Amino acid sequence: MSKMQLPNSTTLLLNGAAIVIGLASLGVVLRSIFAPDQLASCKERFENATRLSLEREGVLMTASDLQGQAANSDWGLIEAANIVTLSSGPSKVAIEVDLAAVPSASRDASAGRAGAGFNWVPQSFRKPKAACLSYSVFVPEGFKFGRAGRLPGLYGVSEQDSSEGAGEFTTRFTWNTSGEIDIYAQLPGLTESRSLGGKRGTLALQPGQWAELDQELVLNTPGQKDGIIRVWQNGALVVERTDVIFRMRPSATLTGVMAEIAAGEGVVDKPGAQTILITPFVLLWQ
Repeated sequence: MSKMQLPNSTTLLLNGAAIVIGLASLGVVLRSIFAPDQLASCKERFENATRLSLEREGVLMTASDLQGQAANSDWGLIEAANIVTLSSGPSKVAIEVDLAAVPSASRDASAGRAGAGFNWVPQSFRKPKAACLSYSVFVPEGFKFGRAGRLPGLYGVSEQDSSEGAGEFTTRFTWNTSGEIDIYAQLPGLTESRSLGGKRGTLALQPGQWAELDQELVLNTPGQKDGIIRVWQNGALVVERTDVIFRMRPSATLTGVMAEIAAGEGVVDKPGAQTILITPFVLLWQ
């Protein structure tokens, strides 16, 4: 009777290596199916950056100081906004907005909109082809979302010419009755705002928790559907569109941040006496 031949050490090593390679290959396949590769947030990829200042020589700025940076674009800042110190969170300071305060003397008073808004256009931000906006937002426990609300996003304008009037595109965020967030986009050729959708995950505000939002906008070739919008929440890519038309002509350029922190368009929409916190905006570009 012949003896059973046992595998030698070389055979065992080769078989073991084959198993490891097979498991690694299987892991790559499974990850590609269940966990698509995540593109790093734009704040980690863009080089040029500036930050909205809420302090001056260590002293908190006031709503009037913030109004001075708004270039006559503000509404509701004096009535609804304050700069506050945070005891915890992603920043030492934040803008606190009272969503029950309706501006009494502003361009939006007739609409009954609650909250505040302004445009931030840093001098160093000079018509880039791509921009990244990053900030964190906090709504307290028991926050009532009402029917709708808006949060800051990027915007751009088109210089006026003889064939088309001055145009504007915006990518503000909006929340719904349950706190889910979408992109409230105004785009050329459209009379109403449009959702850019394209969600890859859950994008929502959770009362009692900070949510970090990073928004990337890459301008399209004028007139072509190759503009890009991406959104990350807490570092995870949740929105990605690569077929957006932000502009029809080269004269349309990225301008800055449309910082609208608002709720409702009338009495029935207002969510009640409550506040929302927004950390200083970080604007990056390339």
